[in-house]
This record gives sequence, structure tokens and C-alpha cells, in this order.
Amino acid sequence: MKMQCGTSAYEELRKKLPFPSAKTLQRHVQHITFASGILDEVFDRILVAIRNMSAEELECVLAVDEMGITPEERIDPSTQQPIGRVTLNTHGGIANKALVFILGGISTRWKQTVAYFFTKSKAEEETPEAVGKEMAT
Repeated sequence: MKMQCGTSAYEELRKKLPFPSAKTLQRHVQHITFASGILDEVFDRILVAIRNMSAEELECVLAVDEMGITPEERIDPSTQQPIGRVTLNTHGGIANKALVFILGGISTRWKQTVAYFFTKSKAEEETPEAVGKEMAT
């Protein structure tokens, strides 16, 4: 329900109906792995959510958003795995950008992140030395 109507509308419904809090909903999905890449488990949740949607409500768009992130490598405290490196095949090194892929309803308001990758600006990889080497070859 929260996915279909959004946070504000869900909180309004909670005033009238005995729905669980946002914190309770978060606890129910905390086991889902959100490692960089395509979020397969999110698609499983989407399949449950769309069972009762009409064909019109199912129409959606895939949007891509890029945002800058602080370049740093660290250990993820929940998985004890290193994070911060580029996860998109075409780049390497420490990431300074995140690409987020979101499905969003066209006729009905809903949205869901379905994938994300860490990447690095191509311009930063193109140092004067690298450009010089490329021009020489």
C-alpha cells in the first residue's frame, strides 16, 4: 500500500486504519540484499504489489538518475564487505557517481528503485597523461 500511494498518503491512511508503521515495514524488508546492480529481490516484491493493478496502472517508465557521491572506500558495517569502488564494467577505481534506475507509474503514482551502480566520471579518468597516450596511439 505504501508503495502504491506514497509516504504522505500512507501516513494519512494510518490515521484511519490499523496499518503498520514505516519502521515496521522497514524491518520486514531489511533482509533484502541491496548490493549494487539489478535488485532481483525488489522485482519479487513488485510482482506481489502489481497483482491487483489494472493494465493502465501497470504502465510505467524507466528513469535513470545520476548523482555525485563522495569518493571513498570503506567497509560496509552490515556486510563487512568493502564498498566505494566502481561497480559498472566500463569504469574503474573509486566511484564518485551513482547511477540509479527507477520504475515509475505513468497513470498512477508509484515508483521503485530497481537497480543502481557506482561509477566514475569519464572526464576524471581522462587525465592529461591519458589523453596524451591516446593521441599518440
